[in-house]
Amino acid sequence: MRQIEKQEDLYRSCAALDMSGCIIVFLPGMAVCNIHCQQAYIMRFSCDHIRIDLTTVGRLWSQIGQQPYLETALGINQSDKAIVAVANFHKSRVWKHEEAWTRAETWFHDINEFLIDAFFETVSGDLIKDDSHSVISGLPKILDVVVMSRLIPFMITCLTVAITFSVLKTTTPPKKAP
Repeated sequence: MRQIEKQEDLYRSCAALDMSGCIIVFLPGMAVCNIHCQQAYIMRFSCDHIRIDLTTVGRLWSQIGQQPYLETALGINQSDKAIVAVANFHKSRVWKHEEAWTRAETWFHDINEFLIDAFFETVSGDLIKDDSHSVISGLPKILDVVVMSRLIPFMITCLTVAITFSVLKTTTPPKKAP
């Protein structure tokens, strides 16, 4: 499962001809769900307990609020809970399930029922809203996102340079020998 970082991610995972649909997990922001909480949600979809064949299913995630055009198209509202969406852009349909983390003991049963209902269309899904922000293949526009884990080496380098400069600036210059 990968984070939606650019338009190509949505296209490859959700609209390519060999994809039957995609699972997009919208996670609450860091104030509600820290990095460990987010990793736990993501790991659940990498688990062997999912009973559908995931080889032709794209799996993506985003924080709620990072992809406003996609969220509008799929009818995702601000929430302090994770929202799991199954999107089929070929059929312009979306199925949504608001995740209750507190029900972890029944999570695999609940999510499998939801995924089976969505992928086999045993329940009707909502129409994906088409707006003026659609791009290739009728997909909503994706805003480029800088992934925090990629920023860390850059921030460490900047911090090292700043500390080195600060130390050099505050140390007294050596005295000249007579």
